[in-house]
Parts: sequence; C-alpha cells; structure tokens
Amino acid sequence: MIPELGLIVIVAAAGIVNGWTSLGFAMIAAAGFALAIDPKTAVLLLAVTTPFISSVQILNHRRHAPGWRRLVPLGVGCFVGVPIGAVLLGILEKDTVALLIGLLALFFVVSSLAGRGPRVPPSWEPVAGPLAGVAAGVANGTVGVSGPVLGSYLLAIGTSPAAFGFSVSILFFSMGLVRIASLAALHQLTLTLVGTGALLLIPGLIGQQVGLRLHRLVAPARARQGALVVIGIAGISLVARGLNLLS
Repeated sequence: MIPELGLIVIVAAAGIVNGWTSLGFAMIAAAGFALAIDPKTAVLLLAVTTPFISSVQILNHRRHAPGWRRLVPLGVGCFVGVPIGAVLLGILEKDTVALLIGLLALFFVVSSLAGRGPRVPPSWEPVAGPLAGVAAGVANGTVGVSGPVLGSYLLAIGTSPAAFGFSVSILFFSMGLVRIASLAALHQLTLTLVGTGALLLIPGLIGQQVGLRLHRLVAPARARQGALVVIGIAGISLVARGLNLLS
C-alpha cells in the first residue's frame, strides 16, 4: 500500500520540526494523520515510524546522555504503561481516540507556552517517576503520543537543555519498541500497516535531516512557535471531531 500524498507531506513536516527542535514528531504526525484518516489507523502507522525517528535523535544527542539512574524509575513506569495503552487502543472507539489525541495536543501547546511549570524535588522522584512513566506509557500505547507527559516531567525534575533531547529520545525509542511488540501480540498490526508505516519512514527521515540542517542555521524557537500554532489548530479540530461537533 503506497501512502497517500497528504500523509507523506504530514510526516515530512513532522520530521523537519523534529530535526529542528528535537521534539514534535509524534505530536504533529498523530494530529495530522488523525485528521486525514481513521485515528486508530493513524496511531498504528505511527507505531512503526516513531521509534526509528527517535533513534536518529539518540545518536544526535548522545554526547549529552544524563546519568541512567535518574531515568530508571521513569522508564520502568513507561514500560508498564505501554501495554495497558495498547489494550485500550483496541477497545476504544475511533472518536474517543480522536478526542484523546486532540486533548493531548492542546495540553502540549498549553504546557509549552507556560514554560517550565512546577518543580519535582529529588526526594519525590522515586514515586513521581514511575507514576509519570505509567501515564506516559498509557498515552503512548493508546494514542501514540507521550511527549507532553514526558517533557513536562523531565523539565519538572530540572533536566538540563543539553540532556533533555537525549533523555526524551531514548524513552520514545524504548517505548516505541515495546509498543510494536504489544500491538503485534494483540494482533492489531497487519502487514499492510507495517509496510505503509515503513514507507512513511522515508519522507520522515528526509524531513528530519532537513530539520537538523536548519537547526544549525536558524533558531529552533521559530519552528517551535509555528509548530504550536499548527498543533493547536489540529487539537481543536480533533476535540470537535471526538465530541461529534464536526460532521
């Protein structure tokens, strides 16, 4: 199955933003895909592409890898949450999935505009980390998007800007592999979906390389502002669709 032109454009644009800002691939692609096709199919397609997009960012930020111990509680929670989310994806109606993606998109915009938000003291991390991880994992397994949860938590514990890109990318990549295994075990992935997702990886990676070059030439803040506008509009549209306000 050859992907539709619209999906190719969406995934390429998401790749550019990801390469430019180190964030946003899953959020932009999920919101765009969910408006263009069945939201549940959109999540399944992204399950194939997202881990490989994240792997490039892992290599790009490997020099800034933080201490592993701080990520372990968060990672354990993520791995618990992803299979739960994958099960929910098989149960939920497509309008509910659209609503959830839309709400996460709006949360992403609001949290990004709000800045760093509250701080989590180090003494709370053994409890807060697994809880945030489970929430991120469930979101990842259900709607394919966990950036708003992971990003908010990593900023709340004071992750440095240099370490942030690596931390979020290694978690995205790890959860992506668990999600593929979970969806395959639940027989939600078909050969057609896997093939289409693999083909969409090509424009995604090309866009990401364009974004990585733009990152060296133009301040990422400009791309981030434009992405927030697009994500906000898509989020509002998906919430309206999920609430059956759009015909």
